[in-house]
Amino acid sequence: MIVQTNSVNIATQFMKVEEFDRMETHDAMFANAVDRFQSHHNIHLSGGMTWEKNGATADKIYGRMAIVKTALPELWEYVESTIAEGLDKGYIRSMAE
Repeated sequence: MIVQTNSVNIATQFMKVEEFDRMETHDAMFANAVDRFQSHHNIHLSGGMTWEKNGATADKIYGRMAIVKTALPELWEYVESTIAEGLDKGYIRSMAE
């Protein structure tokens, strides 16, 4: 448990949003990759409903998930297989229209 003392902002004890968004440090890249992988995995497990509803395309998903390939390469094969499955089942479109 972290307790605020001497008027120290508790947020300074954690990664700042700007660092997370910029993905310039190893920790920020890792955190971002985990965040994106979790969302991707959950959408896949739910049958791709969110991808289908929003007209997701493979190129957009590959772009969004590129950080996973860099920061968590051991998960990349799984990501590729879920995109391929989405394309086969029709809930991911092959390219932007």
